[in-house]
Formats: sequence, structure tokens, C-alpha cells
Amino acid sequence: LADRPEHVCLSTRSEGLLSRSLTHPPWSRWVHLDEHRRVHLGERYSWADVRKRLPLYTIVDGHIGLWKGQDLAESHRHHSHLASIYPFSTIDPLADEHRAVVTHSLTHWTTKGAGCWTGWCLPWAAILCARCGLPDAATTWLQWWKSNFTNIGHGTLHDADFAGCEAWNQNILASPNFQRAPGFKELMQIDAGMGAVTAILELLVQCRHGGIFVLPGLPKHWRSLTFDGIRTEGAFLIGGTVRDGELCEIRVTSLAGEPLELVHGFKGAWTLNGKNKKGTRLTVQTKRGEQLRLRLNSFN
Repeated sequence: LADRPEHVCLSTRSEGLLSRSLTHPPWSRWVHLDEHRRVHLGERYSWADVRKRLPLYTIVDGHIGLWKGQDLAESHRHHSHLASIYPFSTIDPLADEHRAVVTHSLTHWTTKGAGCWTGWCLPWAAILCARCGLPDAATTWLQWWKSNFTNIGHGTLHDADFAGCEAWNQNILASPNFQRAPGFKELMQIDAGMGAVTAILELLVQCRHGGIFVLPGLPKHWRSLTFDGIRTEGAFLIGGTVRDGELCEIRVTSLAGEPLELVHGFKGAWTLNGKNKKGTRLTVQTKRGEQLRLRLNSFN
């Protein structure tokens, strides 16, 4: 979980990402350490004390830095300085209090470019964009990954499948005619393939601040689709239907009878199991095995 493996160990920094993230919700819910159970960090600080001392992120020149005083100085395959957006989800990037710094951070990040990225970090980039309400950027990064980091058999690669777009290309440019030399061996890696699936799930359903968001941003090329069975926090199975570029139905199955906080974003009047409802949010106490159907009134 280090920001940059080329730099010093995370534990030597004054504002490391791992410690910072573990001290803030939602990750702090799993850190069951109280004032009587101490962690040795040079001196004996409680997690509560650490939480008071550490910020949600470190700002360098108006955007999120790697750590105090260290900017993202170049294109790099690690996006860990943005881990507060994903995977830790310790901030809501669309919230007013974070919007400006996230805007500057994304601009700085994209300015540095993807030239030194590897296969596995492209799905991560797609998820970051999905979390920031940039669905078309998310699908573009996934397409870039598929074009550059999968082979003819659709196997996922750590280094690019060819030279010219990415610096991590197993030094193909040193070969005759800039092509693969005899005996060339690919660097296979499963991480990117699994990450790409996760990125697609994140485009469909997100569990983040404020509840479960269904299709929070619809890519412009996703005109018609149907999905079901996406598992979420609270033991729910979520499904949905898009027609003519508009979300028109959401299906929910409650497996454990937990409270449901769902944000749907229907553009118009809608019903819940046939009964008229208002607003863009559904808050309800479910029953185990209960099935809910949210439907846009204009959908037949």
C-alpha cells in the first residue's frame, strides 16, 4: 500500500496513506482498537490520537500529493495518492468540501499522463473516474487497457502488448524494426482482468457515502443494457435496465432484511412495487427475502 515503491518505506513518512485511511470512516469501523490498546509508532499513540493528527489527504500546490511536500512529479503506475477516493472511500469526491482539491488533483494526474502506466493500474484509473462522476473517461481507460494490455487471445498483460503508446513494453523498441524479437515472452498478470470487471461493476452500482448508487453516471455509448445479481453492502442483490440511454428500472432483493438507502436518479415520476413515489432516494427497512422493483412511469 505504499504510495511509490521507489521511495522510502511508508512507515517512515509523517503522513502515510495507509495510516491516514485506516483512521477515517468507513475503514475505521474495522479497526477495533480503543484507548486501552495501543500501537507502537515510535511513541505510543492511540488510533484516536492518530486520527486527530492526520488529515484526509495532503495538499501540495492545490492538489493531493503523495505525502507532505511530495508532489506527483511524473507519470506513474501507482495512483495511491488518490486512494481516499478509491479504494478507501474516505472522502466523497463530489462533496463541496473536497470538490476543488479533487478537481485540481484529477487535472494534475491527467496532465502527467498514462505513458508510464502498466496494465493493472488502468482499471484502477477507470474506477477513480467512475467514482468522480466521469463515466465516459472510465470506459475510455478500459478501452485503452484492452487495446494496449491484452494479447490476441485476450490474456491480460502487465506490460503493453506493443511499443509506441506505453513505456512499459518490455523494451520492444530495442528490438529490430521495433518488433518483438524471437523468444519474446509476455508478462501475464491476472490483476488487470479482475480489476476491469470491478470497474464495470463500479459503473453500474457503487456503495459509497450516502448509500447504494445505481448507475450514478451512464456512459454515452451505453444506450441499452440489463444487469442483475450485483451484491452490495447490506446483503442486497441489485439489477437494472437501461433503454434509449435512460435508467428505467431497478430491481432489489434483500438477502438479510437490512435497511436500504438507495439513490436511483430516475428522470421523472417512478413507482415502488406499483405505488407512486417521489424523490431521487429510497430509504426503507427491508425484510429478508423481500423483492423491490423501482420503475420509471414512462417505462413499459
